[in-house]
Amino acid sequence: MPCKAVQNAPTVSPDRALKALTQQLDGLQKLKGRRYEEAEADETEWQHLTQSLIEAAFGDHSSSLSKFHTANWAWEHYAGGMSPQQHQVNFELRVREYDALLRSLIGVLRLQLPEEEIKGVYEPGEQYAFYRDLSSLIVTATRDIFIVRTSTSKCLTCTSIRFPTARRSASSPTK
Repeated sequence: MPCKAVQNAPTVSPDRALKALTQQLDGLQKLKGRRYEEAEADETEWQHLTQSLIEAAFGDHSSSLSKFHTANWAWEHYAGGMSPQQHQVNFELRVREYDALLRSLIGVLRLQLPEEEIKGVYEPGEQYAFYRDLSSLIVTATRDIFIVRTSTSKCLTCTSIRFPTARRSASSPTK
């Protein structure tokens, strides 16, 4: 019976992964236009870090990681060796594929972020905006949430919502 690889969950949040992969995209731009011979060590370092970041952002054995490996093999193969010109063409093909992949992964991570910045102060009539922002906070919270609200008599009411260290999974029934 064939052994099937189990995908591990991501280990970094989408916002941190977005920042890291954006930095890698910037680093990739520094490889563009260089000669293969002089960029080989930098490309290898870039590949190792990028692979680790994709594993952390999407989990190992993810389709995103498979696409990274596919981009790594985006070059023409020849039996019996390649000329320096062909090495250069292959290097440029890899860089182009990496660029397209990182841009698409960055787009996926942006979709995982909250739609807009949480406002913080809500005016009367903005109940839906408050509910939407509070819901996104509760879903992603790992620490306490402290809510301050004013009543019509201008008195402050404070509420603290505590989350246990080990959070319930999304599939667990709520109480």
